[in-house]
Amino acid sequence: MAHTAEQIVSSDFLTYQQIADDLGVAAASVRHYNTLAEMERAAGNPKGKVLFPERVYIPGIRQPFFRADEYAAWKKARQATNRSARGRRTHLESTDRLEVNMLLNDRIRNALSEAKISQGTVAHTIGLSPSAVQFRLAGKSRWQRSEVEAIERLTQQQILDRP
Repeated sequence: MAHTAEQIVSSDFLTYQQIADDLGVAAASVRHYNTLAEMERAAGNPKGKVLFPERVYIPGIRQPFFRADEYAAWKKARQATNRSARGRRTHLESTDRLEVNMLLNDRIRNALSEAKISQGTVAHTIGLSPSAVQFRLAGKSRWQRSEVEAIERLTQQQILDRP
């Protein structure tokens, strides 16, 4: 019987998918976090950011892993800085998701265009993958109020209607 990588490796290591499940995001988002961290490391991490853990390779297994303790420290630091530490949503947080609204998406696109800010910059700033931003702008998924408010701060323009 063949064993999966998760069965072979102890709980000291995590896979991309295990981290994605814990954060409530796609595995591609975790790969994106890793890629950004690798670029920061290559640049010497001049801003002193808390970086996503480095990949670890275990002899005999092709799949990369991450040390569970380093991931836990990264996640805790990310939540402490409130850098879009989305994770799993509680019931109360899920009610803060905005309805899919093409008018809202048009407002966001216009604000980004006027401020000359790319979707990639938005994704990096609010902690989403570029594809997640594209899905939201296409109306395939919903924005969270906190994400739109972060875009408002980034563009210095009001997007949401407020009483």
